[in-house]
Amino acid sequence: MQPAAAQRVRPTPERALDAAERQVVLDHLHSERFRDKAPVEVYATLLDENIYLCSIRTMHRILARTVS
Repeated sequence: MQPAAAQRVRPTPERALDAAERQVVLDHLHSERFRDKAPVEVYATLLDENIYLCSIRTMHRILARTVS
């Protein structure tokens, strides 16, 4: 039997959102205005208003973290 491979800790990217920035994204996603909208719709609406918080994929990652 082979020994289990050691898990490597992945470093946090320099451009990663900090906790406060992630909370701002969550606040937008959970707001009354966007509560029933998909992240792609929130992203598009905010871009129309010249507001860029993060990518659509990052919105999905932040939402996935809150569920688990």
